[in-house]
Amino acid sequence: LYIMRKSFLTMLLLILIAPFTIQSQDKNPVCEVVATENENSIDLVWSWNNIIPELLEVDFETGDFSQADFFIDPTFPWTITKDAKEGTYAIKSTCEGEQNGVSAIEVTVDVPYDAKMSFWHKVDCEETFDNARFFIDGVERDLITGKVGWEYKEFRIAKGVHTYRWTYRKDSDDYVQTADAYFVDNIVL
Repeated sequence: LYIMRKSFLTMLLLILIAPFTIQSQDKNPVCEVVATENENSIDLVWSWNNIIPELLEVDFETGDFSQADFFIDPTFPWTITKDAKEGTYAIKSTCEGEQNGVSAIEVTVDVPYDAKMSFWHKVDCEETFDNARFFIDGVERDLITGKVGWEYKEFRIAKGVHTYRWTYRKDSDDYVQTADAYFVDNIVL
């Protein structure tokens, strides 16, 4: 009778808790619990993988743009450079010396929960007349001009689909000798 009661209770416990998913009010998975019956015990394994997916980190250390689905404007396409904040590679604009040139790159991501996105950037250009800009969903969120070393930027992002865009705009004249370029590295999407 004891063995039958233990097996019945074990089976009942397994039916009640294994496997199932706990959900938040908006029906998003919070965690997963898997129960496995052993000879004299029941092992419970909790998984929080559904609550916090891994961040998408783009560090360009592959030496190309393959870490994210970037759209690069072909007029003055961004390129991989060895002038990086960290590691070997970063990206840079390519309209150096081009009158009224604009070099743009963007990426669209589906953010699974309220979070932060961040990146490092620097610019070396004619102050005021040439500039580097960053946009989220078409809204300008940052502008730098002149000679600015590597700076860290971080922005709060709501859950949903968002487009991040980096541009470098060159005016029609060159009054100052500069690299005429915008550099971006270590993007966390």
